[in-house]
Amino acid sequence: MWINKGVEWAAHACAVMAPLWPDRGLALSAMAEFHDLPEPYMAKQMRALAREGIITGGRGRSGFHNLARAPDEITLLDILLAVDGDKPMFRWTEIRQKGP
Repeated sequence: MWINKGVEWAAHACAVMAPLWPDRGLALSAMAEFHDLPEPYMAKQMRALAREGIITGGRGRSGFHNLARAPDEITLLDILLAVDGDKPMFRWTEIRQKGP
């Protein structure tokens, strides 16, 4: 199984926000800098998490993001589905289809 980098960084972002829940959040710019990622890339992951109700957050660079629910209620599957959608995780190929 292969998990893409977007899921990985979204999971890292949630892990960084977990100890701050529920009272504090982090700015997008701070998360991008902490993980040494371009802000637009981190913003894309944050939008995906927000769309699925995993995080809440402000707009723009200084907008603070926080978990929308308790950290123990968020699973890696939640994050994976938020970022990648429900496309198949495995792609099976039928060897016999390629035969004579």
